[in-house]
Amino acid sequence: MVRHGKPQIEGGDFYRCHLGDEGVRETKALASSGKIAKPDIVFTSPYNRAIDTAKIFSDYFSVRLEVLDCLKEWNLQSLNLKEEYVEQEGIGWSDFGKVVLGNESLNEVRERIMKCVKKIANEFHSSKNIVIVSHGTVIDAFCTAISDRKAKISDIKNSNHLDYAVVDFHGRKFELIKDFIES
Repeated sequence: MVRHGKPQIEGGDFYRCHLGDEGVRETKALASSGKIAKPDIVFTSPYNRAIDTAKIFSDYFSVRLEVLDCLKEWNLQSLNLKEEYVEQEGIGWSDFGKVVLGNESLNEVRERIMKCVKKIANEFHSSKNIVIVSHGTVIDAFCTAISDRKAKISDIKNSNHLDYAVVDFHGRKFELIKDFIES
């Protein structure tokens, strides 16, 4: 599970932004680094910055790319809020069950990503490697759901573009090999 590359935000529109030159360069470097095993397929969030990142992996490894809505970022972050965002983010992180603007709680994000990745794992169980490109909050929600680590906003704030997690799926169970917050 890979967080998208660094976007180039124009006019404050983080929702529709694409990767910038730096994001493209860094994603190509990661794809060719050997850190990401050659996948059989690449799945991505429907947001431009994630699709751009996933397309680089898909092209580099010459594999199919599939866009899944269930891999999208927390709905709050899709609203491009200015003043209200910090307040709503704080409410959501102080009570994971609280539905904030965007009509989704962090618990719901966790449920959504767990269901989504389980479906991918079950449908593509014969695949050796799968790359999933998504967003920091979503990947962290998945990692904390399958480990003993507690979700903290500081982990998300301190994460970098292209940070990634490595997860094994066997016996209908996920095992976290490399956590998203590890460098």
